[in-house]
Amino acid sequence: MNSVENHLEKNASASLLQSLSSSLIHTDPTNPNQNKILWDAYAADWGPDVPWVKTMASRVNVAPNELEFIGDEWSSLDDLNQVITQYILPYVCERSVVGDIGCGGGRIAAKIANSVRLLHNFDISQGMLDACRSKLKNFANTEFHLLDPQQQRFEDKFSGCFDFLYAFDVFQHCDLHVIFSYFKEIRKMLKQDGRAFVSTANLLSKEGFGRFSKQSKFTVGGFYFITPEIVMKLLVEAGLRIVKRSDGKDYNGGVWEEEISGNSYIDRDFLIIVERNDVCAFRQTPTKPSTFFR
Repeated sequence: MNSVENHLEKNASASLLQSLSSSLIHTDPTNPNQNKILWDAYAADWGPDVPWVKTMASRVNVAPNELEFIGDEWSSLDDLNQVITQYILPYVCERSVVGDIGCGGGRIAAKIANSVRLLHNFDISQGMLDACRSKLKNFANTEFHLLDPQQQRFEDKFSGCFDFLYAFDVFQHCDLHVIFSYFKEIRKMLKQDGRAFVSTANLLSKEGFGRFSKQSKFTVGGFYFITPEIVMKLLVEAGLRIVKRSDGKDYNGGVWEEEISGNSYIDRDFLIIVERNDVCAFRQTPTKPSTFFR
């Protein structure tokens, strides 16, 4: 996946640069507002035939005719499907109530909606939420919710509601305070035996540091780089604990040894499954792994 920041600096079309420039120099210092402005503009300008979209797609070997959803230009379909297969589908079933935090244009939601009972889609960008709604119009089990970027809170009716939540490729663009706020909300919204999948940037991975070294500063179009140790601290303070992680460590720690998987997300980011810290540590995953992509 190529960042909007990198794209703007090197390969942006004049129209995209003009439409997104306000979000990159916006005087409001709050990270959530900057994200809202950026992703509204991204959704408004996106199209499979737009030159800058095709340029980004070509870098990850995605052909123009494969660009169905916003975000298809960020990675290969194989990389995305591997993440879904390993970190989402094993934890849901036809009885599951699931929430997609930062649903974007619906590229993940469309792949799992048939596997769950109810899928709630959340985003701070109206443009992204509208794109998601359009792509999921044939699914009767989906609902859509616009979040207030300043509040970073979900309605009380969602407390203890979800069997599974996921925020994939979202927190890479958020600062620590925003990430911590969402971790606390995830804890509040999970059922007692619920689980969640989240991903963050990972400064300690080879690919992560490589991307960091190419950034001159943080913008919402780039990545906010943190380490797994920082993520773990935020999770503990939010009342969550890790049950699966992508960086080679087991639940009790151990020697950190990076294994290159060939998957752009797994090699670059920190992918984790978490649960509430008041759940029995020895309980089994309640659902069978899906064969959706097999």
